[in-house]
Amino acid sequence: MANSHKSILAIETYRIDPVHSTISFKVKHMMINHSLGRFNQFDGQVHFDPHDLSDSSIQMIIQPESIDTHNKERDEHLKGFDFLNISQFPIITFNSTSITKLLGRCTIVGDLTIKGITKSVSLHAHIEGPVKNHNGEHVVGITGEMVINRKDFGISFDKVIEGRPMVDDSVKIDINIEAKR
Repeated sequence: MANSHKSILAIETYRIDPVHSTISFKVKHMMINHSLGRFNQFDGQVHFDPHDLSDSSIQMIIQPESIDTHNKERDEHLKGFDFLNISQFPIITFNSTSITKLLGRCTIVGDLTIKGITKSVSLHAHIEGPVKNHNGEHVVGITGEMVINRKDFGISFDKVIEGRPMVDDSVKIDINIEAKR
């Protein structure tokens, strides 16, 4: 019982700092090149125990309305029915279910919900900190990547040109989070 109480006291809550964080993605276009994008609006918390990562957790809420591929026409298409359908599904969420560390690398397993469909995913990551920033605030950093199959989340756009899919099924998502308390 004493260990459990000690562990609860060691957990600190950090808020994701959107100024120093990015959530980006890339997907093959026509199977010859990658289209890149990011979400400009997201929020979340990191509950962090630097002594026992198994007690730590991450929750994020992403606003798909903020998708940005540097092409307004493509962004509008991605927000629509063929892809994210933001009028019906205005948020994307991620809630970790476990964090483990082996040989300096972390695996963050969690539930990712896109278009109302929840799947367990693994984020291969590095967690750094806490350290103090220039304002004296404690900060932690989480950098990682995962690959998802967009069709697992109901994103089934399947246009083919000259035998080539316009959009690959695999989407690589990069997470670069700085959170502060």
